[in-house]
Amino acid sequence: MRSLCVACSVFSLFFSSYALAQSAGIRGTVQQEDGTPIAGSRVQVLRATAPPFNTEVRTAEDGSFDAEGLPAGTYRICPDPPSGQHLSPCLWHDPSAIVTVQDGQVVDGITIVMKLGTTVTVVVKDPVGLLHKKHTAADAAQMLFVAVKGPKKIPYPLVAGIQNGSQTTYQMTVPFDTALKLIVFPINVAASDKSGYDVPDKGRIYDFAQSKAVKKLIGGPQSPDQPLNFEFTLNDKHN
Repeated sequence: MRSLCVACSVFSLFFSSYALAQSAGIRGTVQQEDGTPIAGSRVQVLRATAPPFNTEVRTAEDGSFDAEGLPAGTYRICPDPPSGQHLSPCLWHDPSAIVTVQDGQVVDGITIVMKLGTTVTVVVKDPVGLLHKKHTAADAAQMLFVAVKGPKKIPYPLVAGIQNGSQTTYQMTVPFDTALKLIVFPINVAASDKSGYDVPDKGRIYDFAQSKAVKKLIGGPQSPDQPLNFEFTLNDKHN
C-alpha cells in the first residue's frame, strides 16, 4: 500500500509539473486596418519550433482571442477571417503574427491587423478529364502545378480548387501593392493559356501586370476591386 501511495505521489508531482509547463497563453485582437474588430475569425496558433503543437480558437465579438494551454515556444498566429478578402499574416510574413512564450507566461496585447488584398483567380479547363482519369501504378501522374511567387521568391501553390464540371477554379488573396508572378508547370499534360500560348514543359512565368515573355495580360495599377484572372486549358500530351 505504501508503494502505491509513493507511486501516486510521484505521478501527481509529474502531472502537476506537466500542467504547469502547459500553462502559457497568447491573448490578442484581430482587426481591420481601420481598427474595426473582426469577429468570428478562426485563429490557428502554430508552434514554429519543435516539437509540433497547434491549437485553434475563434475571435469574440470584439475581435479578441485567447489561446491557452500552450507549451513554451515560438508561435505563428494565423487568423482566417470568414470574408476571404484579407491577407493571411502567416502566408505573407507579418512579423506581428510571431509570438514567443515561456513556460507559465501569458503574452497579452497582441494586435493582428488584417490587410485587404486582391483575388487572383486561376481557371483550369480540362475538357477530356485528364486530371481525373484512373491511372495504373505504371502511369505517370498528370497535373498542372500553379503557384504564386511571392516575397523572398517563395512559391505559394494554389490548392483546394472548386470543381464545376470540366473546370476547376482556384483562388488566392494576394497583396495588390506587391510585385507578384504566377508560375505554371504542366506535368505530363499539354496546356495553353487564354491568349493561345502553349505553356512549355519547363514552365512559364506570368507577371501579374505584364510579362516580357508573352503579350500583356492585364494592365493598370492593381487594387482590391481589380481581380486578377488567368485561364488554362489542358490537352492530352500525346495527341
